Amino acid sequence: MANQNRAISSFDVIRKLVRNLYLEGFNNYLETGNLGKSSRAFTNNLNSIRNFLDDRFISSKTNTKKHSNPVISFDTREETENPLFALWKTSNSIASNLSFDFAIMDILEDYPDGINWFSLTSDSYSTKHVDLLGKYVSKGIDKKGVKVKLEKLAEAGVIEFSEDKKKIRKTDTKRIKQLLSSKEVKQAIQFASETCPLGVIGSFILDSLSNVDSEPVNTPIHYKHHYVFNSIDYEIMYILLEAINEKCLVEIESERFGLRTILPLKIFISTQTGRAYVVFWNKNEDMLFSENLELILAAKKTDKCSEYELYRRKLSEMECHMWGVSFKMDKKAELEHVRFVIEYPTEQEKRYIPARIKREAVTGTVKELDDCHSEFTADIIDSNEIVPWISSFFGRITELESPYASRIKEDVSLLAEGKYREEGTAPQTRTEPYEQVIETKNTPLFNSLYSSYYLVIRNILEAYITNNKQPLANETITKLIKKSAYIEAPGELSDLIFNRSETTTIFKEYQNKVSSPINYIPDFPLTTIELRFLTSILQDKRVIMFVPHEIIEELHQALKDIKPLWKTEDIKYFDQNKDGDDFDNKDYVLLFQTILNAINHKKFIHLIYGRKNNSDIFTPTHLDYSQKDNAFRLFVKELKYPINLENIKSIEITAQKPKKTEDSTVYETLKVEIFDDTSRKYHFNRAIRIFSNFKKTCKRTEKENTYELTVDYDKSDESEIVIKILMFGPNMKVLDPKDVSNEVNQRIQKQKELGL
Repeated sequence: MANQNRAISSFDVIRKLVRNLYLEGFNNYLETGNLGKSSRAFTNNLNSIRNFLDDRFISSKTNTKKHSNPVISFDTREETENPLFALWKTSNSIASNLSFDFAIMDILEDYPDGINWFSLTSDSYSTKHVDLLGKYVSKGIDKKGVKVKLEKLAEAGVIEFSEDKKKIRKTDTKRIKQLLSSKEVKQAIQFASETCPLGVIGSFILDSLSNVDSEPVNTPIHYKHHYVFNSIDYEIMYILLEAINEKCLVEIESERFGLRTILPLKIFISTQTGRAYVVFWNKNEDMLFSENLELILAAKKTDKCSEYELYRRKLSEMECHMWGVSFKMDKKAELEHVRFVIEYPTEQEKRYIPARIKREAVTGTVKELDDCHSEFTADIIDSNEIVPWISSFFGRITELESPYASRIKEDVSLLAEGKYREEGTAPQTRTEPYEQVIETKNTPLFNSLYSSYYLVIRNILEAYITNNKQPLANETITKLIKKSAYIEAPGELSDLIFNRSETTTIFKEYQNKVSSPINYIPDFPLTTIELRFLTSILQDKRVIMFVPHEIIEELHQALKDIKPLWKTEDIKYFDQNKDGDDFDNKDYVLLFQTILNAINHKKFIHLIYGRKNNSDIFTPTHLDYSQKDNAFRLFVKELKYPINLENIKSIEITAQKPKKTEDSTVYETLKVEIFDDTSRKYHFNRAIRIFSNFKKTCKRTEKENTYELTVDYDKSDESEIVIKILMFGPNMKVLDPKDVSNEVNQRIQKQKELGL
């Protein structure tokens, strides 16, 4: 039996399934909810995802039963491209659509000024026109069918209709593609795809710039706090950003609150968990709220709102009192006052603790009382949100005023005794099953034009045409399929290419060789959302550092009439550190570009860096970006730990070789136990998101409501690991390594001694 095409028609299926596999990694068919009409549908979808994620999809004993369940697990430190982007390229297309799209692109190469679309095919109503499609596809496509297919291409932006709707021509994006062709620009797009909203569009652009001989973009950027999971919520984010752009109301369905009409005002993104939230005005209750995008099942735009600017101003007035994304249900609720004092008696602590408070404080005031004590004060809408941050200073707090002071003190007592907290703190949620009302529809993001199928077809046709249209052997086709597609079994795509079940195809197979009527190397224009993504990232100071100024200016000019997908002010990274790198500083930009040049061309560098003005020659390997710190670090072969770019005083490329020998990174394994009896596994879900940028596994334990999480981490990050653990209070217990367990216990005992 021929292998079936496993491409998926709706991204919503992927979204629901991947959430269970990537975040939790131990759910079976019964526990994942309605992800398919049957266990067979569930298994088929699971196999599709397995094929596209390759070796990142594993099976292991992740619960107390004997059987193994699937897990998606990877270390984002090692991933320069979000692995989940591959899932956006699974959109299927029946062979007739695929053949039609490539045929249209080929025909329009001969008609740069356009052609009457009636000329594409003939029927009983229009025999005077030449049947241009006849040599590419079967002669069964009537005028209505052709028009529908053309309108879809026009909606994507790859072709344009004339004003009278009679002529079509290919959209001209050749100059923009030329400007994007340099290595530096591709690296900038790659960086934007990992750090900007809707980043998968950047991956689509890089695919469109590739060819059959292209190697993957060799990006020198790795990522420290790299939370890739919110990429599966991009369809919801796209709809919300469109509504913000157009100042529209949106009808949403939420797992927590069901159906409601909202006015989205801004997207808030956490750099600590990667979660994205929409902050909105609730029409029915006339109040500001927020909702986690993960919990929004579906969304659709409705009417424009004339009061948009009014509510945007209200949000701006409240932001200085927001620690996170929470709002009080009571309009008349007063702000909650928080004050605490921390101590840092040692010289080492004096160097970094005061700076840490200032950079991490989302709002409020930090005051240094003396050389050993600092005071933090703030008036906050919901002070419950600041409790984890306060807890991360356990072992240093000498004074505390907060509506949650008694709870924090109880946490310290429980931790000192090695006990768990036995009460839930879950947010309000539904307990009964919820039947979705709004129909889930694919947005322009999940389009077959971006699929791996189109990419491999394009590469096969390019190989065929560059080979002077000499028929290609089946072995060559198979190699190109393996290189170009995220497909485990080449036979699946081979059936689609040769269309063995249909009569419509742009490929002809004869005596184990393949030919095609296509005359030109396929060159699909950039789509509308790709152009809009480019316009958006050109607002980003980090992105434009990669690219020479003259190219940036040309791109601005070429894209001047393109509306961005989002504006800078529409996105807020609400818990991002305040002391990020200065991307406006010309000296910093020159430093960044020099390092980039040295890495790209494998050159040595001489650095003067650090407080003591160390001077050494190094072999740079890569840069590391942290969304949380909003800063870059340089990794070199000769040092175990990275160098912050802000600490580099001078740099020059040199022919001299380093004198130091190579140093290696030391890795540790963290094992923690999480107690969670909340209705939505609140603490567990928070933990796996906070640690989701590490390679991890998780399992239930024999104890009720208890889970075990294992995380691999860089030894240099151990102080950050301790801070993350303390934020969970008595809901997390360290099992291993002993160094981390001892440090946490010492901090708790010290806090107990300080009287809290």
